[in-house]
Amino acid sequence: QSRRVWDYVQGFGPWREHRLSVRILIEGKRISLPLNLKGLRSFFSKAEALSLEQKLLAHFGPDRFVPIPQLARSRDKALEKLAHLVCEQIYQPYLAKRTGLESGKSPPALCVRMPVSTCQEDHYYVEPFQGIPADSYCDFFGRLLNHPGIHRLLHVEALDILELNENSGTPRLFGQPFNGRVFYTGRLDELFNFRFGALDFRSLRLEFETHNKPFFLQDADALLLPDNSSCNRITEFKRITGHKGPNTTILREYSQAYDPAVGNEPYFPVSNDENRKRLRRYWELAGRFPQLYCLGPQPNHRIYPMDVSIEQTLNLVDQIVSQETFVIENIEIPDVDDLLTFETIEAIEIGEAAEAGN
Repeated sequence: QSRRVWDYVQGFGPWREHRLSVRILIEGKRISLPLNLKGLRSFFSKAEALSLEQKLLAHFGPDRFVPIPQLARSRDKALEKLAHLVCEQIYQPYLAKRTGLESGKSPPALCVRMPVSTCQEDHYYVEPFQGIPADSYCDFFGRLLNHPGIHRLLHVEALDILELNENSGTPRLFGQPFNGRVFYTGRLDELFNFRFGALDFRSLRLEFETHNKPFFLQDADALLLPDNSSCNRITEFKRITGHKGPNTTILREYSQAYDPAVGNEPYFPVSNDENRKRLRRYWELAGRFPQLYCLGPQPNHRIYPMDVSIEQTLNLVDQIVSQETFVIENIEIPDVDDLLTFETIEAIEIGEAAEAGN
C-alpha cells in the first residue's frame, strides 16, 4: 500500500504489474482465495449465498478484506457461521499440512490473517501496488547492491568475521574493534550460537516439473491442496512472469520437518509459547549491543510480506540519519579464501570509509 516502497523498488529496474490469482481445492471444487462473493455459491444455495452477500456488503462495504475474527464478532449469526466454515473447511486443513499439526490445532495467529473478501474479482491482494521485477529478482538485487559503499562477501560464515563481546557491548569485525553499525537479518539463535536453544521451523521439499502444454493450472497462478494428498501447493511461474511458449514449468511443494542434520531449509517459523519465550531471551541479549540492528523476518521469527520488510528498513534508516553520525574506521578485509565457505548472510554492508581504505 505504500507509495514510498513502490517508488523505492522501481528505482532498481522496471517492474511488471501482476495481480496474483490463487485457488484452493475443496471437495473437487477450485475456489478463489480469499473466499469472495462468487465463491459463496460453492458452499451455499443460491438464496443463502445471496443473503450472505447482502449481509457482508451491508456490514463491511464492497472491495474489503475482512479478517476472520472481525467476521466472527459481527453479531450476525449467519456471518458468524460463515467465519467458522471458512476457518474449519478452507484454512485449517491447509495450515495443518503446512505446520504439521492436526487440523484445528494450528496456531490461532495463522487463521487471524486469513480474510473473507467482499469483492467479485478473483484477486489474492487488494493493495494498489502489485508486481514482480520485469527482469528477475536476481537482477533486482544485483542493482540494489551495485553501490560503491557496499562490499559483498559471499559464502562467508558471519560468526567467522563478527564477534559480539557481551562485557564491552562492542562488536569486533575481522578481529578488530568496530565502532560502526551492524545490521543483521539472519536468525538470532544462530547469531548467539544457540545459547538458549534452537528456534523451531518447518521446511519444504520442492519439486519442479515441466509439462508439454501452454498452461497447467489454466485459471490461477497457484493452487492450494488441503486434501489428503502429500502436496501442499502448486505454483505456475509462467502465468506470473508473462513468458510465452509451448511448455510450462510448475513447482510442487511438500511440507516436511526441518532437520539441520539433513540440510533442508528452515522455511516457516513455528509459532508457539516455547519459541516466543526463547526468542524474547535472544532479543534481550541482542539489546546489550547498541550498535547491533536486527531487522527483517528472521530475527523476529516471523514471515513478513516483502513490502513490510522494506518499509521497516526505510523507516529505520530515517531514524538513523536523523541522529548524530560517527566515523567508521577503516577495516582490513582478509582474503575470502581464509574464511569458511558456508553462507549465512549474503552481503555485508561496510561504510564508504572502509571501502575507500581497501
